[in-house]
Amino acid sequence: MVLEKLKLKAIAYPLSALFILASIIIDGFIFENRVEAIWMANILSILVVAYIRGFKSGIIISGMVTGSHVLFSILIFSDTSLINTVFFAVFFFTISVLFCYLVDIVQRRVNILEAFRKSPNAMFWVRLFNPERVFVAEGIARLYGADQKDFEENPDFWFENVVKEDKDRVKAHETKYLNGENSKIEFRIRLNNGETRWIESYAIPIINKSGKPFMVCGSVIDITSKKEAEVKLEYMAYHDSISGLKNRFKLEEDLHETCLNAKEGNEGFSLLFLDVGRLKEINDTLGHNSGDQLLKEVGKRLIDLLGIQSYLYRYISQEFIILLRNTNREKTESIVNDIITCLSNPVTLLNGREVYLTPKIGIVCSNEVEELKPEYLITAASLACVSSKKTNAGAYVYYNFTLRNASNRTLLLEDRLQKVLANNELEMYYQAKVNLMKQNIVGVEALLRWNDKSEGFISPMEFIPIAENNGTIIQIGKWVLEEACQQAKKWFDEGHPITVSVNVSVIQFKHINFVQTVKDALLKTKLPPQYLILEITESLLISPDETIEVFHELKELGVKISLDDFGTGYSSLSVLVNLPIDELKIDRSFVIDMMRSEKKRSIIKNIIKLGNDLNISTVAEGIETEDDLSFLKGELCELGQGYLFLKPVPANELIFDGNGVLVKK
Repeated sequence: MVLEKLKLKAIAYPLSALFILASIIIDGFIFENRVEAIWMANILSILVVAYIRGFKSGIIISGMVTGSHVLFSILIFSDTSLINTVFFAVFFFTISVLFCYLVDIVQRRVNILEAFRKSPNAMFWVRLFNPERVFVAEGIARLYGADQKDFEENPDFWFENVVKEDKDRVKAHETKYLNGENSKIEFRIRLNNGETRWIESYAIPIINKSGKPFMVCGSVIDITSKKEAEVKLEYMAYHDSISGLKNRFKLEEDLHETCLNAKEGNEGFSLLFLDVGRLKEINDTLGHNSGDQLLKEVGKRLIDLLGIQSYLYRYISQEFIILLRNTNREKTESIVNDIITCLSNPVTLLNGREVYLTPKIGIVCSNEVEELKPEYLITAASLACVSSKKTNAGAYVYYNFTLRNASNRTLLLEDRLQKVLANNELEMYYQAKVNLMKQNIVGVEALLRWNDKSEGFISPMEFIPIAENNGTIIQIGKWVLEEACQQAKKWFDEGHPITVSVNVSVIQFKHINFVQTVKDALLKTKLPPQYLILEITESLLISPDETIEVFHELKELGVKISLDDFGTGYSSLSVLVNLPIDELKIDRSFVIDMMRSEKKRSIIKNIIKLGNDLNISTVAEGIETEDDLSFLKGELCELGQGYLFLKPVPANELIFDGNGVLVKK
């Protein structure tokens, strides 16, 4: 008996130790952790002991401690059958392993959850149901300026911090993940200190067998910096960097929305195209800082007048656009007058200089146009603004279909002007300039005519402004100068030395090569320079400092300079002293019907007296009657031209009589 017990110990303990060793070696290959492996060794040890005992009835209890686990294995033998006992042992072993596995899984999940809750940088959250609980990482609690317990004790705590405007969207986000769908949202929260933060939240529901979520896992990202950058970029994209006003891109979006509302009959609106003028002049003379100051001041005045929420835009350069919603023609006109009034006061620039603006406004009413499209409306308002520039300062013009036709006409003529020289469609006409005392012709004025092949003669009043705008006036002006000099040289060679006066566009005069162009024309035609008179408009003398050098260069060539349309511009009389002017031309608007206007006669008297006192020749334009001639001679006006003497005609229709007097053929 003693020997049998010794055999049992000699076999049981080594085998049990062997099983434990084997379990340690295969740990990680068969079992997920050491707890399960040691439990298996424990069961096998019991079976060994039972085998040695011959599977006699009884109870075998085995236990061991491993780490945080206390393991007990109990095996009850009630049958001496080896097969039944082994079957029971295997079944018990399987149940034990499963139980161990489940216990370890739960423990592992609890450890993970606790670790993530305590992580200072984690931004994850878990929402459980039945009962409902919310677990958030420490990083989320810190973001909200709260404690983790606030979320765990009150599952709705996070929602209470959502700003009012975003609550509906957040509710929709919650409904979506509760229905088993992944969801993402960006929303704002307001902290206890009043600060607003932007949150980006992801939610992933974990679905059970019934198709409903039993748990939702999510993450949170603080995207406040990103949103602030987006807001800044959006502001830069839709606002002018100088004035701070909304720009043309924002205008197109707002106007598109406004047009849609108008088409649905919800509202009428007006579009104002405002050109404040003088920006280029200020940039060129006083610098761009002064120009920027002008734009800022205009924007400030308009905001003060219309309100910070107004639809006010800086379009380009010195042009602004104002969108008036829910308005009619009467209200629009009232606001337009207020705008003109608020811009009538001078703008004080950085250097203390005061500048007066010349605002022009084009107006489009939504119920008075053919199309409600942004591009069409802006173009229409621009056309009206251009039309208003032909009127007095502070004027405004409503768009109408006639302006559209005029614009189409302008585009047509612009295209034709590009080919006018190549097609040989330009002609020169000449009008006599008469010495009123001697009644003999001393010169002619060269006048340009356009004989278009498709529609005949086109008025200079129509095509000259277009040529100035598109730049073709430079080449056309050069051709006119050479043609006039060539004709004057021909008459000179024939023994009739008379002057030829050529009108010079402001664009021509300011062109960098103008003086050289005049010099080249004289050299090419060999006309003595004293027989060429250049007629310039008074508008050039508004800024005499910019033109005085050109005047003196022209005088060095030997040509004469005539001041055209004198009395109709804004130049100072001091220019007559400081600039080398040879001739003053009294504008025909003073001469026509002067015998019925005492004021006109008074103006003409003073211009003639001024010219005589300064030793400057005076030329009266538009003489049509003998009474006109008699009055001008009585006031000692030296020269004159008009239909009374000769209408403009081509050079080949003019001949000289035996006395050398130029007459019509």
